Amino acid sequence: MKLGSDGLGKTIVTGEVVRVKKVDDLVIFFANTTMPVRWQTRMGFQEEDLRALVFALFRPSNMLFVFKALLLFLIRAVFSEKREISAKETLDEKEAR
Repeated sequence: MKLGSDGLGKTIVTGEVVRVKKVDDLVIFFANTTMPVRWQTRMGFQEEDLRALVFALFRPSNMLFVFKALLLFLIRAVFSEKREISAKETLDEKEAR
């Protein structure tokens, strides 16, 4: 994830969402920034914010990007699992010798 702020000038902060939690009427996204500073941030989304976010994601101009990201995630998950299984099988074969 990349974040920008008028207060930071042209600095781009990178980070990742680490947790999402529902609290009262908010969905809170917890994110840790990694470069150039390490911050723990929280973003609270109300119902209308989430609705706007979902509608923006499903806009035709954004759909290709969303589907591509989901497809890459699924491919990486499948191949990662296969690599873990084959590595475990290799270890089992070595132990059997």
